[in-house]
Amino acid sequence: MFYFTIVNLEIIVEVIIHKYSKLKLMNSLRYYLVLALCAYVFTSWAYDFKVGGIFYNITSSSNPTGTVEVTYGDVKYSGLVKIPSYIYFEEKYYYVTKIGTYAFQECDSLINITLPESITEIGNSAFLRCSRLSEIIIPNGVLTIAGSTFNRCTSLRSVSIPNSVTNISSNAFYRCKSLESIVIPDKVTSIGNNVFYECESLTSINIPNSVNHIGTNVFEGCSALTEVTVGCNWDTNPLYTFNENVSVKTSHCFEYGVCEDCGKQTTITVE
Repeated sequence: MFYFTIVNLEIIVEVIIHKYSKLKLMNSLRYYLVLALCAYVFTSWAYDFKVGGIFYNITSSSNPTGTVEVTYGDVKYSGLVKIPSYIYFEEKYYYVTKIGTYAFQECDSLINITLPESITEIGNSAFLRCSRLSEIIIPNGVLTIAGSTFNRCTSLRSVSIPNSVTNISSNAFYRCKSLESIVIPDKVTSIGNNVFYECESLTSINIPNSVNHIGTNVFEGCSALTEVTVGCNWDTNPLYTFNENVSVKTSHCFEYGVCEDCGKQTTITVE
């Protein structure tokens, strides 16, 4: 199955414009070409079947049971959505094990979603721009919060991350402006770039000692952030993770000096 983004569409448009440059196409025509391509792509989205209002792709059809991922279709999800742990289709049972890439992207009427414990993977941008989604419980068994999973979920206030998660990828909670608090499990070892970028309501966070890598700009624009508790195992300089405009309450140095002379940073408390 192929996934297209606006970037892909714009590249196609630029190729068309370059090829027919003698026609002196205007920017407005470029705009309409993008719209036309969007209409073509999004009306030709493919899924294997639909059961109970949920679109699925088969990921394994082995006997006697198979597996499927939740995907997008020709109608956006809305309201309260409950994903089952298994489904029955054409005389066969399928376990639902994955939320696919872009599955709920821009479902701006999605208010709440319940995920079954059978889910072990959530794809990139799965809930991108779900602007009314306010809370979610991630099933135990999921290992990674993929890139941009909750990017721009501006109403998201609460996220329950299970102890199974070991990695939080870049932009996972980018511009989740309503996110007030979040607990990072003790098994997490890596936090990618921009994970909490412009999470304006986030006031404090604890980064467990298990984390040995944290990316850049992780807390950039977190204007309400006043306290961050961190371990001592980072392989990168914490100076690159905080909003430099936040005033210092206290500052402590790591044993190996990586945070020495931190300057104007959010409070850092070493475990």
